[in-house]
Amino acid sequence: MIGNFLDQPPAPMTTSAETFDYLDPPNGIGEIGRLGPYRIIDTIGKGGMGQVFRAEDTRLQRAVALKVMNKRFASTPNSRLRFIREARSMAAIEHDHVVTVYEVGEVKGVPFLAMELLRGQTLEQFNRLGVRIRIDRILDIAEQVTKGLAAAHQCGIIHRDIKPANIWLEEGTERVKILDFGLALAACPTDSLVARGSVMGTPGYLSPEQAQGDPLDDRSDLYSLGVVMYELSCGRLPFCAPTIHEQLIQIIAHHPVRPESHNREVPKPLADLIMKLLSKHPHDRPASARVLVEQIHAAEGEVNDEMSRALKIVVNPSEVHAGSSTIDSARGKRRPASSTPLTSTSWVPNGSTRRSAWIALATLGTLFIAVALWTSTKGSKIANRTVPYSNESEAAIPTPTVVMASTLDPLRLTEVVVGSDAVTAGDAARFRIRLLNMASDAASDPREQLRGVHHAAQVQTFVQRQHESRRPADAFPKKLRFDEFPPPGQSSVLDVAIGTGSLTAGAYDVIFELQSPSRTKINQVIGELKVLENLTSGDLLGFRRIRTSEGGADTFVKRGSADDFGGLTYLAARSHA
Repeated sequence: MIGNFLDQPPAPMTTSAETFDYLDPPNGIGEIGRLGPYRIIDTIGKGGMGQVFRAEDTRLQRAVALKVMNKRFASTPNSRLRFIREARSMAAIEHDHVVTVYEVGEVKGVPFLAMELLRGQTLEQFNRLGVRIRIDRILDIAEQVTKGLAAAHQCGIIHRDIKPANIWLEEGTERVKILDFGLALAACPTDSLVARGSVMGTPGYLSPEQAQGDPLDDRSDLYSLGVVMYELSCGRLPFCAPTIHEQLIQIIAHHPVRPESHNREVPKPLADLIMKLLSKHPHDRPASARVLVEQIHAAEGEVNDEMSRALKIVVNPSEVHAGSSTIDSARGKRRPASSTPLTSTSWVPNGSTRRSAWIALATLGTLFIAVALWTSTKGSKIANRTVPYSNESEAAIPTPTVVMASTLDPLRLTEVVVGSDAVTAGDAARFRIRLLNMASDAASDPREQLRGVHHAAQVQTFVQRQHESRRPADAFPKKLRFDEFPPPGQSSVLDVAIGTGSLTAGAYDVIFELQSPSRTKINQVIGELKVLENLTSGDLLGFRRIRTSEGGADTFVKRGSADDFGGLTYLAARSHA
């Protein structure tokens, strides 16, 4: 991962037992080595494939967090590609809630990326302090993370590892940033660096589709964020098991206990939102990160309304007339009773009634504690069993349904209703395709035969240029539930968006293929797409900074600068395929 690069007083000098043979010898006091133009000051973290250093860019005299790939991983092609892809994924996102990447480069065969040096701590480190977090702060953290995810998803990037260790709390502010796109996946049906069917990510925060090795879309990140919100609200994960295998089974087949069962102070609007995020099927979660931001705002409003109602004070008029004092609930102090009589339609109990009410409340409280203890004891016994299923839970486990290609035969993709005739490279191409149900009766209707099946079919998208083989398009796979099929004799329209950032200018065929969940082809329809050269946001134009592939950095030159760069050319560029 990116690492927890905490801007704090320098750590003790690296001991001789910890050596970095890929670093050049130090050139001055207070550094442990050099990597190209970077002075390495000390180590501040370790990731899965690399070391994170506190460093100084000697060209810009700027403090940075420098992530350097371990040499033994750099010699492995897949690891090297994953490191570079992480850097490119992060560099593609410019947002206030995503850590900024300054430069991606390579020195003596060692890849590195330079990032902004952050002050503060990760949410994981904060959780270890045991400090209870406020409800409004939970919603605020969720909103900021969601905004960062929305920016990533807009670039066609799924994070795939949202967890407290990858959420940064900036010191001195309330700002939150997303770290570590090491598992980031560009929007395409398969990940070329991960074997088909393998599971990537952190077990406690995996979405059900991740746990099953299914294709992902952006709603997988929303599930993981729901797990983070559940943990902040309850102090525990929704699913805990002694082995990874049992953990995956629980994520796929079990339903979490509502947050209020672990923490009675969690308001219902927040609990409802968390449970929606933890839905087993992506279709039941918020449609996108942007939609989730709106739902968080709505939940905040409902929580505030609940708190306002809870703070209403019921005043006993008889005590006011008697000249007694009442309690100022806002300040926790006694204040003199007003001489002006207060009128209220609220029912105020007398002494006898209050005693009866207290007895009733005490009885109910004792009963509630007994039930809670019985429930927690029983739940802990179930959680600690080595067998993943019990007789009590088997009924809740959905029976797997194998979707045969023949069952989907009545479905047909018939035409491209709306297509993107010409799109500038980097913009999204949007298509609408028509799906027709040609079933003649209920016996042949896929809606009836696959009733209750969440992943009943899917639409995969491919692009192909003339005289070239087709390849997966930068588009999330469109997974369809049984109730998303049109009724017999009717049609529905599906929306598909394709990223064009990886496409060169030219004309393409866009192939929309209807498939069974096992990727067996049912039929297809073809549209056309023309990608135009982007003249406003290419590699050299339209950027506030220029990223070079090797040996370079972000360079700013002020107007009227007297620096002639030693008589060298200010900027040279070349184009290659």
